[in-house]
Amino acid sequence: IASCLVGSEMCIRDSFEMDITNAVNVELVIINRWGNVMHESNGVNPTWDGKTPGGTPAGEGTYFYKYSATGPGESPEPVIGHGFVQVVIGK
Repeated sequence: IASCLVGSEMCIRDSFEMDITNAVNVELVIINRWGNVMHESNGVNPTWDGKTPGGTPAGEGTYFYKYSATGPGESPEPVIGHGFVQVVIGK
C-alpha cells in the first residue's frame, strides 16, 4: 500500500490530492526524478493514485509535481506552483 506526504500536507487514502479553493480548473503534472511524466490530470481537485502511466504502483521515492490553477473570470491569471511527493510503501 503506497502512502505519500508533501511538506506539511498529507495525502488521503493512498492518493495525492490537491485541495485548492476558488479554482475553476487545476492542471496537475507528476514527474519522477528522471523527468518522466508519471501522471497528468485536470479538474477542480485533481488527484494522483500513486500509479505509473502503465497502471502499476509507483516505487518508493520522491516525485515532483507542478500545477497551474485558474480562477473564475474572463481572463484570470493562473496561479502556478510546484512541490514534491514522497511515496512510502506501508507495512
